[in-house]
Amino acid sequence: MANMADDVFTFIVGGKAGEGVKKAGSVAAHIFSHMGRYVFQMDDYMSLIRGGHNFSVVSTSTRWISSHHMHANLIVNFDKKSTKSHKNHIAENGIVVYNSDEQEDIDGIGIPLSS
Repeated sequence: MANMADDVFTFIVGGKAGEGVKKAGSVAAHIFSHMGRYVFQMDDYMSLIRGGHNFSVVSTSTRWISSHHMHANLIVNFDKKSTKSHKNHIAENGIVVYNSDEQEDIDGIGIPLSS
């Protein structure tokens, strides 16, 4: 029997308040749900209007899922703080996408997200 964690895909997106982190997580959760998968979304945000570190964790599975998983298959970091905060959450063979407008020399895929 396969380990249930083998069937779980987790997506983490992090950035500053006001950058659309929660919306990005909600869109991902909605897409997974429409694919017929079970979804659990957890949003964490500081009580600041702009500038605080926010992140959203979306875990999805073909089986019932009742909590988020912090070993992410895909992490999207909008800022340096997110990269530092979530560097230990990447799963084996996971992928990191980062904002190349703000960061360099990171093991992952750099995309200019601010431009």
